[in-house]
Amino acid sequence: MALFNCKLGTKKGNIIIKRIEGKNKEILIKKLKQEGYFILSVSKLTPERKSGKFTRFKKKLSHKDFYSFNKEFLVLLRAGVPVVKCIHIIAEKIEDPYFREILKTVMQDIESGESPSEAFGKYEYIFSGLYIKSLYAGEKSGKLPDAIEGYTDYLAKTDELRHKIISASLYPIVLITFAVFTVIFLLSYVVPSFTNIYIKADTGMPAATNILLFISEGIKENIFYIILTIIALIVAFRHYKKTTKGSLTIDRWKLSLPHLGEIFLYYSLTKLTRTLSTLIKSGINIIESLGIVLPILENRYLEEKFKNVIKAVEEGELLSDSLKKAGSFPDTAIQMISAGETTGALTAILPEITEYYENELKAKIGFLTTLIEPTLMIFIGLLIGFILIGMYLPIFQMAGKI
Repeated sequence: MALFNCKLGTKKGNIIIKRIEGKNKEILIKKLKQEGYFILSVSKLTPERKSGKFTRFKKKLSHKDFYSFNKEFLVLLRAGVPVVKCIHIIAEKIEDPYFREILKTVMQDIESGESPSEAFGKYEYIFSGLYIKSLYAGEKSGKLPDAIEGYTDYLAKTDELRHKIISASLYPIVLITFAVFTVIFLLSYVVPSFTNIYIKADTGMPAATNILLFISEGIKENIFYIILTIIALIVAFRHYKKTTKGSLTIDRWKLSLPHLGEIFLYYSLTKLTRTLSTLIKSGINIIESLGIVLPILENRYLEEKFKNVIKAVEEGELLSDSLKKAGSFPDTAIQMISAGETTGALTAILPEITEYYENELKAKIGFLTTLIEPTLMIFIGLLIGFILIGMYLPIFQMAGKI
């Protein structure tokens, strides 16, 4: 489907400008004529077109920019400012030219008679499907500010959890990187500088020193092939990950890792339950909500399992029963959802599930951080200590013979 910029005349003599999807220009014109419009112009909008009011983004908006926009949008709406005026005020202050351009286009679409969800919905590749559906639910219920507030709360909590995971993983990554560069430096520069001393001394060397010299010479002579092999492995892995089989295998393997697998699972589950809760509270039915949350799992293996869940729910099965049949999802979560369905309080139980697994996730991250940091320090200390001992043992031996 392509996107077309359409300038149309109505039977009442009004001129409207709309962006409409269609298979091709001829079919779209025929359809618009059947709907009673007079065709003034129809032009296809392509990704390469940079001029005018339309600009197709090749990048996603940052969470920070989008969150700030919605917070301002909410404040203005609460103050009684009309939607178009709200967007106009915010767009004038936005520094990002791409975001400003898209907001101006959305504003014009709303002025021409479209609803905010329709106007923003044309750019779903920029704004998430969850955001579009939240706007739609807010329009239908007459509570657009409440829908936006629910979405901003969702963004804030999701970002908070993601930042905690990033912060927890930062220290081990820095430590491992430091260790790798230190070992490379010692083996490629420091150890070879001792080689001539040992050769001239013509004395027997300990096994540890021989191992170090062997590794050092191997790195020195084959550095080009080592780098080439590492690059090839990275490229091959990334290519494999992009394939259907590869992404399924890797994501399934991630979930099977001790401790880390539970972290991946709980992170996906908290996002799923929080998003599902936001959608159902906004008035979106359960089946449509399940379809929206599917990509949010960010795990191909879980997505395939969840597709079976959606299909089962569409056929009339309870969500808890379909999750149990699908497997991979925690029993505690399934039991809590079952309780919510039985009592008719699913909307109330979903935030409880989110909070429960967020606490579990934080506990798991805290445990791993506490375990990994001293373990890495001990391992790195032993590794560097072995290298240093291996370098200086022959010197101690020669000193003992004097």
